Amino acid sequence: MLCYALVYGSKTVWVFTLIQEDRKELHIKAHCLTKNCNYDDNLFYGIIRCALDLIGYIIGMELSKYSKKRTPDIDAVLAGIGLITCAPFFLFFIFMPEINIPVAYVFIAVSGILQAICQVPMLNMKLNLVSPKLRGKANVIQLFFSKLLEGIGHAIFVSLVSHELQKNNPYVTELMSLEFALAFFPFVAVIGGLFFFITAYCVRKKKKMAEKPMAIYVISQK
Repeated sequence: MLCYALVYGSKTVWVFTLIQEDRKELHIKAHCLTKNCNYDDNLFYGIIRCALDLIGYIIGMELSKYSKKRTPDIDAVLAGIGLITCAPFFLFFIFMPEINIPVAYVFIAVSGILQAICQVPMLNMKLNLVSPKLRGKANVIQLFFSKLLEGIGHAIFVSLVSHELQKNNPYVTELMSLEFALAFFPFVAVIGGLFFFITAYCVRKKKKMAEKPMAIYVISQK
């Protein structure tokens, strides 16, 4: 969940910044609805993000509801699939604006939907895996670290990496350093997805261990 927050925060802040930097350094000419193309980029991504979060939320809810009857650990699996599959599209987006900005928007849109699918499964996991007595404390701790990473964690990382790259190599531009720093976050998404798969494995293993005593008891009664 912390990996999800870090990746989500990086998209929220740096998508617009990256496109703006591409326009400035590469002198990309495009038709704009207003006099300021930066305003258009901010507006477009804001609309895209709100719409795709809603679409991903609905898809995640329906998938979780449909599959839970067959597979109890489906929430962790869905969250893992969502995070891992959103990573390559996010990575493609990072290097695409300098080639084609509309295609870059398509990549970030697909990545946004896939990541948003994780929202409902993650909420279900907190309700199902954490005992009611510890749920309050767990929510507070998880919310604190999620907001910390989503709010300033990615900003500190990107700023430090970009600064060091430009400091050590004079040929590295602001755009190149920003792209290199942002390329770290798709790998964070993959790591987060792997942890969700590990969680699904542990849930399944725990359920099988809990079923063994019941099976032994039933056999002994016969």
